[in-house]
Amino acid sequence: MAYVEQYYSNWRDSKGKEHEVKLLLEGGSSGIIGIPAVQGIAWTDDIKGGKQFQIKNQIAGNGILFNFVVEEADISDYDDIFESQYKDWKIEKYFDSSLEWVGWLQPDNFRRPLVAKGGKYYISLSAVDGLANLKNIEFVNASDGSQYEDRVTIMTTIKRALEHVGFELDFRVQLATWCSNDSLMVSTDCAFDKATCDSRRFRKTKEGRFVNTNCYQVISELLEPFNCYLIQSRGEYWIINPRDYDVPVFKILWSTLAIDSNPTIDSRTDITAAETETMRTIGEVQRIAPLKEIGVSFRDRAIGSNLLSNGDFAIGNTDEWNNRAAPADWGIFEVASFGSDFELKTANPDAMGTPTEPLSFYSDVHHVVIRGDSDQIEVTFKVRCSSLTMDGAFAGESWEEAVEVTCQLRKTTASGSIIIAANPYPINLRDVNSVYTLYTFFFNITEEDDYFVEFSMNKLADNWGDYQLIDLRYDDIFVVIKHSTGEDITFDKHYKITNTDSNFIGVEDIELNFGDSVSDGDIAAFKILGTRTETWNRWLQTEDISLNILAGQNIIEDHQKYKDYLRLSIIDNFVNDTPRLFPHRLISIGSPNYRMVSQKSIYGGGQRKILKVELVELGTSGVGTSVQPTGLSSVDGAGSYSTPFAGAVAVPPTSPPTSGVTDHGGLTGREEPNAHVRYEPHDNKIWYVNLNDGLDTNTGLSVNLPLLTLQKAIDLRDVDAVDHGIINILTPGVITGISFPLSTKETTVIGIGGSIEVNINATVTDRNVLNIVNCFFNMAVVQTGANVCRIELYQCSSNFTADSVINDPLKATLVLDKSTSLTILRSFNGWINAKFNSYVQIQGAIFGNVTIYKLLAQLGSELEVINGTNTITTFELFRSMLVMPSGLTLNVVTFTDRLGIFQIEGATLNVTGSRTTIPGQFAFGTKELNEWYVKKSGSDTAGIGDGSQGTP
Repeated sequence: MAYVEQYYSNWRDSKGKEHEVKLLLEGGSSGIIGIPAVQGIAWTDDIKGGKQFQIKNQIAGNGILFNFVVEEADISDYDDIFESQYKDWKIEKYFDSSLEWVGWLQPDNFRRPLVAKGGKYYISLSAVDGLANLKNIEFVNASDGSQYEDRVTIMTTIKRALEHVGFELDFRVQLATWCSNDSLMVSTDCAFDKATCDSRRFRKTKEGRFVNTNCYQVISELLEPFNCYLIQSRGEYWIINPRDYDVPVFKILWSTLAIDSNPTIDSRTDITAAETETMRTIGEVQRIAPLKEIGVSFRDRAIGSNLLSNGDFAIGNTDEWNNRAAPADWGIFEVASFGSDFELKTANPDAMGTPTEPLSFYSDVHHVVIRGDSDQIEVTFKVRCSSLTMDGAFAGESWEEAVEVTCQLRKTTASGSIIIAANPYPINLRDVNSVYTLYTFFFNITEEDDYFVEFSMNKLADNWGDYQLIDLRYDDIFVVIKHSTGEDITFDKHYKITNTDSNFIGVEDIELNFGDSVSDGDIAAFKILGTRTETWNRWLQTEDISLNILAGQNIIEDHQKYKDYLRLSIIDNFVNDTPRLFPHRLISIGSPNYRMVSQKSIYGGGQRKILKVELVELGTSGVGTSVQPTGLSSVDGAGSYSTPFAGAVAVPPTSPPTSGVTDHGGLTGREEPNAHVRYEPHDNKIWYVNLNDGLDTNTGLSVNLPLLTLQKAIDLRDVDAVDHGIINILTPGVITGISFPLSTKETTVIGIGGSIEVNINATVTDRNVLNIVNCFFNMAVVQTGANVCRIELYQCSSNFTADSVINDPLKATLVLDKSTSLTILRSFNGWINAKFNSYVQIQGAIFGNVTIYKLLAQLGSELEVINGTNTITTFELFRSMLVMPSGLTLNVVTFTDRLGIFQIEGATLNVTGSRTTIPGQFAFGTKELNEWYVKKSGSDTAGIGDGSQGTP
């Protein structure tokens, strides 16, 4: 509801300038009552402070007393004022038609006599600017009470807090401190317009409930690092660093927070010439003791916030993300509409050519500091396959009609070393639908560094040309730092700043809740364009030091010596027809500059303005200081680490997730190696086999058979007409002679309760997909029929001791996943795919040299050749290691090196067909360490290590 003018009064000063006071009532009626000047109007405004204002306070509130006389017959005209509530009445003070001050009448401070004296009532009205009342108002949205959970500029946050006052006044920012790192600012920029803060900083947990910071404290916490204070003056909100008294002053519009202008203003008023225009009387002089030391405690914590501001692509672009397409014409990377939202589209329409390597994209850099014993970076994202079409000439198997998505970290640079997730899980996408699947990966980090999140898509078919169209969509990507607990955890920091040029003993302490953090996930960090602020410069200085230190440096320099504390009475004679002693200005008396920490102004009809002020001398000269930083064991000032995001290992759910998205492993799958199996929409039976007592209580069928074997469980499953199932082995034991019958769907065998000793001699035929989890798998015979046979091993140990694959070698695939180890003693005429830290050992010459039809070692796996002269027809080394001791030979027909690591000590690697190289890392193989050779058919011996012989 609008405020309507109800009362007014005006008068002229000794210079003839008009002063006017208006009283406005919310929803008031038309009609204005004048208060004649002859009735004895007096106006008093009061700004309260004190000696310690500059150290302890960042807001200077002010108020007024408006005294006037009313005839007894007219007193009923003022009843509405005495029956009002706070914010019912607004008072506005104008000087020469320009707004000078605005505030709220306070009914609890109104005064008038109970009975008229001499036919007159002497009335006193009190009003305040509303700033002090912010102490009682929580920092929430002023329009609807909702919580703020975003990162916005300092200026936006201050405006949000001041919205609770109710006055839409423009701002003046008198601050010349600017951020100097990473070209985030230049000296003519306004820090409050550039730097951002996290709104969740103003919400804490207390005794099990959330408590919002009050608006007064919000403003104070943001101003304190910059040595600034806030005051209403000349109808505007002034934010002032008193050190910066002759600098560009930014006028920022309330409505848009746009910078309207930034003229250079000298904010000093010299009253040295007391007998000319401005008269002063020194009432009292005191001294303020200097400081030897200032202690700055920087409070910080991790809140589990998303390091990305564009993880949901809601702004409709790819900011913060980078495409690593190779070649340049391979891979769409754009934002696409999806319902009422946006998603990231990555695809390869056939018009864009055939790729030569996996398509990947990565985030901007995130700097992470280690603070606990087991810190991690958590990446959560949604992905779906919008379209996948194979080439018309494709003749491969159905399981190859898919692509594999991998999430990983890169360290130090965007092309740096790769960190594999602690819960690696291959994401194979083939089904085309509009439903997302949600995944979470955890990455162990052990040192402070820059980290990049990377998503990569690779083929499952033999050739990229087998695909005609791939269209993958990503959304809602979250990157969160998870700090664990530990005795040496450090969040808060203390800076002891000492004046080395003095022998004084004074000590003060301040606390900062915002400043320069060391990690991107810290809640107290100021950021500009997503980058943490780290170094700052003050006006006319090049310092390049932390704002946390500058906050203390400002106080030390201001209290470097004994300084004057004055109480003065000043008559402002309005030089050049303009009052000069506004509340936001400094006062000069000779060379020292003084800050008004308290002001009481009295003036009325025909009077000159009389000011009773308290002034504190302002020190700005540089002094020698020493800075001693110390890490504190507290977190955000608390003695113990209580954040809900502290290093907790995610526990998978006990049931599948609800509709909407598919959740693998409780957002993670981290402690559930077969989470992707468990959450498939099976209609199968789950069999529990206890090898110790033979008891069996299986889903759907109650039997009690002694010494129930795995074979019996399989047979019962088939009798019950279930054509696929999960068999859980509860305890250690040995099972032999097992054959898995023809099945069109998959069977999973899971070892539970330390069952890594389970030994399965298995014969697998035709189209089985056999998943072995947490077992010892001894493959006696693996036969193929007309269709493909696929065996997947998860966290297993396995031996391959016999010629086991017959018929077409392309019909058998052995997948090693999640730290599985495989020992090969005899030839394997199929495809071995080792990934995610798996280990393959070839022990040739025991039963004869080993021949492997196709071997792919990828994503942190290792191939070690122990003895013999062995052969791999097709060998691909992708981000994995090849280890060969001296004197051994490995013959390879087709060899692809994709970021491989070679530890070949005097051994020979013969490549007789083709070789594709993408530069990798060489742990050994340099000229200085040893000598190793790669032969190509028809060439001489090429010493790759010295780079000088032959053609590699």
